[in-house]
Amino acid sequence: MTKKHKPPHSRIFLLFGFVVVLVGGLLLIWNEIGDLRLKSMPTLSPIAPLKDEPPSEIKKSKQACQSAYGYWIDCGSPCHGKGRDVVCAQVCESQCLCGGLAGWQCPAATVCTDWDPSQAAPDAVGVCRPRTEIISVPTPVLLPVPQGMICDETHSICVDQSYENKLMTNPVVVTGTARAFEQQFSWAMEDGNGKVIKQGNIMTHGPDMATANPFTLRTFLTSVPKTTTGTLVLLEFSPRDGSPIHVLRIPIRFPSDTTTVKLMVPEDWAAWVKAVQADIDAGDVKPHDQTPAILFHLESIVIPKTIVPAEATLETVLDWLRKKTGKDQELDVKSFKVKQGIAYVVLAWDQDRSADLFALTAVYPVIQKTLVQFSSIVKVLHQENL
Repeated sequence: MTKKHKPPHSRIFLLFGFVVVLVGGLLLIWNEIGDLRLKSMPTLSPIAPLKDEPPSEIKKSKQACQSAYGYWIDCGSPCHGKGRDVVCAQVCESQCLCGGLAGWQCPAATVCTDWDPSQAAPDAVGVCRPRTEIISVPTPVLLPVPQGMICDETHSICVDQSYENKLMTNPVVVTGTARAFEQQFSWAMEDGNGKVIKQGNIMTHGPDMATANPFTLRTFLTSVPKTTTGTLVLLEFSPRDGSPIHVLRIPIRFPSDTTTVKLMVPEDWAAWVKAVQADIDAGDVKPHDQTPAILFHLESIVIPKTIVPAEATLETVLDWLRKKTGKDQELDVKSFKVKQGIAYVVLAWDQDRSADLFALTAVYPVIQKTLVQFSSIVKVLHQENL
């Protein structure tokens, strides 16, 4: 009996049908999975535009610090001033610093605390913290009082005890030590009625602003005080608000012997200034000894007796010029020396080269005419003796 075979084309149809069913099933499964994925995804809302935010707490703290004359830093250590025995987190903390030689201050409702632990350090810096968070409140750092000296209450400015009730000479010379911001502080001399006779500034001399450095005050009495006693006031003005700090008041006595100095000055200052200005406008600036034809005259001033009459006369004529010109520190004498008939006079505005044509033509001739009255002086130069 012969076996029957299926035609080849029927097998192809069966295989094709099987592939179609398989592909259709896979597509159906894939679509179901996609629908599930889409249904499970959250719906995203549109992004709203950013609005201007109010100042942050850090920004407010920074503004308050700077308004109170503190020193703001964006990244400080919370461990500042707490010592090695205190455990604290080593993280970045914005801080308002206080203290130091600059005298940084704290805003209201805060206190300067957590100072550097270094002893006797006038430049120690603390951190401003709310009163409720105070950990350690610093005590003022005082320098030791030098033996045989008197000082202000913080021991910042000191002079020898011998200056108390001392009979002053002319010039008045006082030496001592001072610890001052930028190595500068001030002085004033009062008569017995509290009226200021003279005043000025002093620079200390030393490499370290954090320690007491020596100073010398040397000034002339260019008029006779109305009282026989007075007060020398040495003080520093706060770099924060200008208030007086580190005030030392020393009772002194003024000399009773007097002498007379003679100034060669214009009879009519207003006419002198007008004539000088006319020369300047015309471009006809004359040397000191060839001044406009304005009459000069001798003016006698009584001052406490001195052993250096030429220098005392220079200081007296400069005080006269201060009153006439309104110039003050510009006319401070930086150096004065007489050598071989030449007086070398260096004023503050000679030193910083700020003297203008008015100084050259109106002020310097008065100095020249006054000093050449002395037989030892024939010429005045406003420069150092080289």
